[in-house]
Amino acid sequence: MLFFETTCTSRHGTLLAPPRTAGVEATSVPSTRHRPRRWTRSSTSPGGRCINLNIMAACGLYPPEKPTRLYKIQAWLMYFLLTYTTPTLGVLYFLFEKEIDMMRIGDNAFLVAETGCQIIKLLPFITSGYRIKKCVHYFESPIFQTEKNKHNKILKTCIKICRRNSWTFLISVIGGNITWALKPLLLNERRLPVDVWLPCSSLENSKIYCSAYAILVTGVAYVSIASAAIDPLVGGLACLAAGYLQILKDNLQNLKEYTEEPSGENIKEAKIIKHKIRECVKLHNEILSFVKEYEHCFSFVVFSQFAGSVLVICFCCLQLSKTYTTLIHPWASFPDGTRTRADLAVVVERVSLFLPPPYRQPLIDIHTHPWPGGGSFLRKNPPPSVGFEPTSAGTATSEHCLRQPCGHRATF
Repeated sequence: MLFFETTCTSRHGTLLAPPRTAGVEATSVPSTRHRPRRWTRSSTSPGGRCINLNIMAACGLYPPEKPTRLYKIQAWLMYFLLTYTTPTLGVLYFLFEKEIDMMRIGDNAFLVAETGCQIIKLLPFITSGYRIKKCVHYFESPIFQTEKNKHNKILKTCIKICRRNSWTFLISVIGGNITWALKPLLLNERRLPVDVWLPCSSLENSKIYCSAYAILVTGVAYVSIASAAIDPLVGGLACLAAGYLQILKDNLQNLKEYTEEPSGENIKEAKIIKHKIRECVKLHNEILSFVKEYEHCFSFVVFSQFAGSVLVICFCCLQLSKTYTTLIHPWASFPDGTRTRADLAVVVERVSLFLPPPYRQPLIDIHTHPWPGGGSFLRKNPPPSVGFEPTSAGTATSEHCLRQPCGHRATF
C-alpha cells in the first residue's frame, strides 16, 4: 500500500500522530495542513500502485487526484457505450426474434444477465468515485503505520494474498475473454459471439459484421476486466482490515512486553501501559470507522455481483435441464436418434473442463467412441453408412451396428 504524508484527524477530532510520553522520545510530526499531499512508499507497499487501480483508472472507474471535466466525460462515455450495449441488444434479440432455440438461450442468457448486473455494479465507481478512493486508501493514515517486524510480517502476508488473488483472477478472465471472442472464428462460423438484435443483418455486410463483432467483444472485455480488478480489491481491503485486527489483538496480548521502561519504575510503566491502551482504542475505533465506510461503499457492489451469479447459475441449470432425459436414461431411444446424444456430448465436454488433464481425455473417449462388445454411451456424429431401422412404433431406434477393427460389433 502507498502511504501519504499528512496528518489526519479521527471522528472525535484527535490528532492521529505519535503522542509524547514520559521517558519515551516522541517523533515530531510537522504540520502539513496546508502542504499538498505527497505520495511515498512504505515498507508494506507492494511496489507502486497496484494493478487493480491501474486497470480501474484505464476503465474510468478510478478518479485522478484532481477532478477534471475530461475525466468525467471519459468515464461516463465508456460506461454507457461499453456497459449498456451488450445487455440491451441481447434483450431486444430475445424480444424480437421469432424462432429462438432453447439451447441458444442457455448459451446467451447468462452472458446478458451478467453484463446487465455490471451496469449496477460499476455505477458507484463513477457517481461516488472519490469516496471509494478514500476508502481504498484508508489504511494509509499514520495511525495504521507499524514499526514492529511481527506486525509488518502480518501486513505483508495480507498484501501477498491480495496480489496473488488479483493476478490469478485477472489472468483467468483475460484467458476466458480471448477464448470466448475467438470461438466463432475457430469454428469457421460467420456469427457473432453472442446473439444480439441489429437493425440490419450482420451477416450480409462484412463491415457491419466486423464492427458489431468488435463492439461486442470490447464491451464484454470492459465489464469483465473491470470486474476482475474490482472483486479482488474489495476482498483485499477486507483482508487488510482482518490483518489490522490481528495487530490489535497482538498489541493487547503483549501489552506489558511492548513497554520499553525498566521494570523497577512502576509509575512510568503504568503511564506507558495507559498510553498503549489508548492507542489500541484509537486503532479499534479507526477499524470500526473503516468497516462502516467499507460497507457503505461496496455493499451495493457485492450485492449486484451475487445477484448476477445467481442468474448465471439459473440459466446454466436451464441449459442442463434440456438434457435431463439423456442424463437419466442415456441409452433410451429418441425420434431423431442423435440430437440428445449431441447435447449430452456438450455436457460431458464441459464437465471434463473441471477435471485434471490426466482424467479429462479418457472421460471424453469413453463417452464419444464405440467400444467392442458393448454400447457406446453417445456418439455426436455417427458415420453416414450407419442407418436407423424403424421400430414397430414407427420411430427410429438407436440400435445400429458398426464393424470394429477387432471384429466385434458395437451397438449405439
